[in-house]
Amino acid sequence: MEKINKKVFYFILLIFLNYVLIPAWLLIRDTKFRILYFIILILFLPFSAVFLRYLLNKTQIKTFEKPEKNFKLKFLLVSLFAFLSQIFLIFQPITFTDEIAYVSEGMYSFTILNNLSHSLFGFSIIVLSYLVLALLLLLFIIFRKINFKKYFEKKNFILYTLITFIVISVIIFILINSYLEVFLSKAFTSKSLDYKLSWLVAGIQIIYYTLPTLFLNLSEFSFRITSLLIFIAAGYFFIKLLQLLNIRRNIFYTLLIFFFIPSFSYFANLAFGTTELIFFTVSISYFLVRYEQHKDQNSLFYFILLSVLMVFFDKKANAFILGLLIFYILKLIIINKFRIREFLQQNKIILYSLLFISILTIPQNLIRSEQFYQTSLNELNPYLDNQESKFLNLSNWLSLFQSTRVLSNLPNQITIPMLILSIFSLFIVIPQILIRKNHQLLLLISIFLGYYIFFTSLIYNGSPRYTVPMLFIFPIFYIYFIKIIILKKPNLANFLNIFTLILSVFVIVFTLFLAYHNYQDRYLPADQLFSYIKQELPNEKFLKTMTPSSYNFYIIKNNLNFNNFDPTIWEKAENQTFDNLYDYMSENNITYFILLLPNYSYDSYYPRKYTTWLDLSNYKDLTSFPILNHSLVNDLYNEKSSKFKKIKEFAFGKNVMFIIKRIDS
Repeated sequence: MEKINKKVFYFILLIFLNYVLIPAWLLIRDTKFRILYFIILILFLPFSAVFLRYLLNKTQIKTFEKPEKNFKLKFLLVSLFAFLSQIFLIFQPITFTDEIAYVSEGMYSFTILNNLSHSLFGFSIIVLSYLVLALLLLLFIIFRKINFKKYFEKKNFILYTLITFIVISVIIFILINSYLEVFLSKAFTSKSLDYKLSWLVAGIQIIYYTLPTLFLNLSEFSFRITSLLIFIAAGYFFIKLLQLLNIRRNIFYTLLIFFFIPSFSYFANLAFGTTELIFFTVSISYFLVRYEQHKDQNSLFYFILLSVLMVFFDKKANAFILGLLIFYILKLIIINKFRIREFLQQNKIILYSLLFISILTIPQNLIRSEQFYQTSLNELNPYLDNQESKFLNLSNWLSLFQSTRVLSNLPNQITIPMLILSIFSLFIVIPQILIRKNHQLLLLISIFLGYYIFFTSLIYNGSPRYTVPMLFIFPIFYIYFIKIIILKKPNLANFLNIFTLILSVFVIVFTLFLAYHNYQDRYLPADQLFSYIKQELPNEKFLKTMTPSSYNFYIIKNNLNFNNFDPTIWEKAENQTFDNLYDYMSENNITYFILLLPNYSYDSYYPRKYTTWLDLSNYKDLTSFPILNHSLVNDLYNEKSSKFKKIKEFAFGKNVMFIIKRIDS
């Protein structure tokens, strides 16, 4: 009773944090519908408690052997090497890609909390956070002798917990609706309240990105350190998954391959949310495989908890959930051979769990899809003219280019040698599934199919970042291939061990070369530029027309006034001239303009070649939408107009940012 109550309590807390404490329900404009929607969210609290308790009562707690000290030491050394290889890169400037979308989720909430802390207490949120932490530690010391176990054992513990959470939820709803304008009035200067709140769709992700800033302040490090740490945690579950697959040889060489897969390594030092999805896919796969083998309560609970948390964290997680559904469909066909009664008897609890996960994540998916297309308030944004009004585009399957894009990304994602070896491994993996009915390998194939089908079917399906979380299956296929060969031909064991070592060294060297060779070209000197503005031009007005960029982060980091930075696209790129730029800046009393030269932008370690920093990328057909006229920017840089003067430039690698000043006639 005590262990189940504790698990249910933590699960209710997750639902409360995501659906109540993070007020995405504010995005519903109509008050009546907002109240109705909020009531539905509150009902999810008792629903989740009852359903989860039912599922957990159908299983038993089992104990598992603890890892040996030698295992822990080896894992620590390999992880430390991976960590140190990345640590330098997390201090680099915030990238001019989608990283700012994830950073914003912590940045905006930090700004609101910091303003409230200054207003109410007269000091920053960082000071308040450390005071709260000290208070919590003090309470922990005071109450550590209290036996909380007896409270969890009480029959009505969950009922009292639900009543408490519902009351708190109603109070939060009333307070936020009543004082919303007060909360936000000092934080943002955007054109509409909806734009200020659109980031709330991120849900639990906001808490994840905000917490480090409360203790470390706004910095590149505070947003990225969690990605690196959770990447190391993903490695732990990866090696535990290998052990569940009865793979004992070369597991630490394989762990090195995992840590240094190029796409894994790239996102490990960035705040893209991708590393977190890698963690979820690996850890959920581990707990599902363990549940399939042992039918134990803890495995089922962590499978459900992490699956719900994954979808709460990022909508792209639905590709993984699709992979799980495919797994059980294929299991019915291949393992059970359409014996439905046998299949249901064996998998009833896990199927109920998938239904439970799907129901709980419906509101998060719905509100995200509602906000997905609200990308800009500026009607001249060229992205809006080319936007589709739907998610799916099944015609992608009729195009050779579109239907193979997930596959064509693989060589850059995992290296060509690793891809070739993984393809050869399928000659072992497929028979193991079809003939020996290997459930675990079927799961890995299903995860790949889930990502492949999901992202091939989307309108915007081309970003290599989308399919990165499923790439852990490839080193597993390889090492399983090696395992089977050694079982059949033991005399090849030493050779294959050495080959695996050489492969791991190759992947490490290849990836570290990509990571550090001309690494500056992947970043822009935005930190230098805004530090200069803070010191020399803190009260001047700037035009900052740009594609999605890190400007807002550096404005907040340097404590500059949002009112002084105008993001307007004053004309479509093809119509932009010296004259209409000068007229717009004059009419709006803007003196300075922040610009950068149109060099190739980067996608992972590689330049895109079809788009520059001044363009929006159209992954659908590998084209670009220009935000700023390239010729105009080059002419401004070279001072070819008497109406503008370049006053300062900043370089980082090949990339150049500069400030021009409007010259009054």
